[in-house]
Amino acid sequence: MNAWRKRKWDTVIAVLAPIVTVAGILIGVWQFNRGEQDRTKEDFNQQLFIQRIAACEKISEVAGAIAATTDNKERRQLAKQFDAYYWGLAVLVEDASLQTAMREFHDELHDYIFEPKWTDDYRIKRKALAFAQACRASLHSSNAAGL
Repeated sequence: MNAWRKRKWDTVIAVLAPIVTVAGILIGVWQFNRGEQDRTKEDFNQQLFIQRIAACEKISEVAGAIAATTDNKERRQLAKQFDAYYWGLAVLVEDASLQTAMREFHDELHDYIFEPKWTDDYRIKRKALAFAQACRASLHSSNAAGL
């Protein structure tokens, strides 16, 4: 009987060993794929954050140049550049607070160029500063959230 029991356990082990091995391999492959997905997501979020920084930098630079210039011709050219960012690049990077600040600056700029009696240099500068601060806050919150 001892020999029969030994042969029975040998058979059980012979059957279970490949099953356990295959299960271990499958779990390892699953863990590897899961880690790759997480790493890919982190890489994507990092690249997106870098692009947000670059976009905010470009848009803020144009807003600052608009606020700093006193030449109407130059301001109109910069306003066209800002409009291009407003309708294009900003859509990719803005969150709700940044969208509000950018829209307010855009509206103020439009008033300054087309309805100068409604606004002045001080208001343009104030809106440009508010927009730059909104960019900084947006980037800070995105970085803190891991985006």
